[in-house]
Amino acid sequence: MDRRAPRPSALSGGAVGVARSCARSSRGSSLALALAGLGLSSCVALNGDWIAPESTVDGESASTGAGSSASASDSSTTTASASTGDGSASETTGVDATSVGVGSSGETTGVDDTGCLPLETELFIAPPDIMFVLDKSAAMGSRSYPESEQMMAGQMNHWQSVREAVIDRASKLEDFASMGVVFAPVIGAPGDGAGACLVSIEPEVPLMTPVAATLESALPYPQGMSGARALGDAVATARDELADAVGEGLQYMVLITDGAPNCDPDFEGAELFDNYNPQAWIEIDDARAEGVFTMVVGLGIEMQAAFQQGDIEPDVDPWSTLNELALAGGMVGVDDDPKFKAAYTHAGLLKELALVDDLTFCVGRLPPALAELTVDEFDASVEVTIDGVVFPPISDCGTDDGYTVRQSDDGATIVACGAACALMKVGAHMHFSAECI
Repeated sequence: MDRRAPRPSALSGGAVGVARSCARSSRGSSLALALAGLGLSSCVALNGDWIAPESTVDGESASTGAGSSASASDSSTTTASASTGDGSASETTGVDATSVGVGSSGETTGVDDTGCLPLETELFIAPPDIMFVLDKSAAMGSRSYPESEQMMAGQMNHWQSVREAVIDRASKLEDFASMGVVFAPVIGAPGDGAGACLVSIEPEVPLMTPVAATLESALPYPQGMSGARALGDAVATARDELADAVGEGLQYMVLITDGAPNCDPDFEGAELFDNYNPQAWIEIDDARAEGVFTMVVGLGIEMQAAFQQGDIEPDVDPWSTLNELALAGGMVGVDDDPKFKAAYTHAGLLKELALVDDLTFCVGRLPPALAELTVDEFDASVEVTIDGVVFPPISDCGTDDGYTVRQSDDGATIVACGAACALMKVGAHMHFSAECI
């Protein structure tokens, strides 16, 4: 039984009504998407069980340093040598909606005498669906980063930082992705009792585009912070919204919090807040099996910090807890420590959320004709170019320039990394060419 209730018609106001049970509808079979990695500032392994293919092209090894060149099948072709600088995501200003990831259907010339089927096509990236799950507990309105920045006359608390950062990201990506928001808990949740854990069964902002103006009015100011950290039910609401989406793009959740989730319905009274609630981990893990990956962002979380004390804080180590949530979400860097995305300043949060750009522009499903190839067959027979530059298959998306291909029951996915991703974020197309498939 969850504590979710219908979303109130007004986005601001007093306490919301009594929580009621709401069973989620069946979502069908698991998509089991397994992406190799993202063009992020660190190596991202979205499936820890996957073993990367050899980073070779026609027997020649691809170099492993960012900005280095790699041999292609045609020795006269210049390979990628662009660099992404400090690894941060580039801005998308000036890129129109028709210039990113728009591909044509495969053009073939017919089967030749050897039984080969030549192919020329481009990658089409459908706009992704991205749900933000935002911790709106009382702590978010009262805490600042360890290295607090100044905002006007006072310190920027966690919620002010989140509000500005999410609106900033939405304003830059709203023409290229559908985005929505769920609060944990609802606006107007009381400070104690079961009502402090109330979460809406509908998102405060459903998936939509454009979305920035709606977020501007929907996200409350710090005086609206109240209640406990009911992240489990909030993730459940975000999953429901993604399950009902009609788009063809990939799907993600971005969870932003400054502590561990509580509101376990197995407890009552003060124990409701004192005990860690594993529901968020379960929801995130189940979502990953359905093809929805989750990025976990922790605000001001210190390594092995003493258990946070307070009337609505669970008695667990938030550092370890958020690591577990991040591992369940699947978007974890191989060498990342912590596993979640840690932000200790407002600038740090802006940098972490800029990684959402990579999800929008650099990850897409392969065309059907290429999706049938194994990873080794694809790497051996298909030349991948972006803006006329040949990119090789790679094993480390965090440091190398190139691409990785992943396969699943739902089809194959390709991820542009490093300089390849940087080109796609400014409007370049990924082109596929094969002499024989």
